[in-house]
Amino acid sequence: GINAEYGLIAKLTVMNKLVEDLDKRTEEIRVLHEEILSLRKDNQRLKSQNHELQLRLQDKEMMSNHAALLDVRELDVNSLRRKYYELHEKYQAEVVRRKETGKILRELHNQLLGKKKERDFPQEDSRPSSTEYDLHDVQNDKERGLDLRGTKLRVQESFRKRKRKRKREQK
Repeated sequence: GINAEYGLIAKLTVMNKLVEDLDKRTEEIRVLHEEILSLRKDNQRLKSQNHELQLRLQDKEMMSNHAALLDVRELDVNSLRRKYYELHEKYQAEVVRRKETGKILRELHNQLLGKKKERDFPQEDSRPSSTEYDLHDVQNDKERGLDLRGTKLRVQESFRKRKRKRKREQK
């Protein structure tokens, strides 16, 4: 009787407290979710601003380089040497930066495609010969439906032979 009623009341009280606690936690999770979304938007906006500022900085550096090149007529031999070495160092730094960027792009490319072989993405040091450039031009011309005549036809034949040879080697 009475003990059973007190037991039920106690159980209901505990259940009400648990529901209240669950409601509080749900509200906290909702608030945190909104904060996360807001922070993601802020992060995206800041990345965009950062990119824009980097572009502006590059433009200003390029303009200063152009201005420095225009002032060359007024410089003496020692100043010209200093300018030459300064520009050469900038060029070398840019080459290194581009190689590193290329390496990162190759890694990302291979990760995205699930390929692990180095031949999946061209190396930065591998520069095609003039024949390979012609082959590439032939491919592009063929895709665009352009008329292939003259030396490109000989290159096209060579391209076909190489393609057949690669297919045979793959089998």
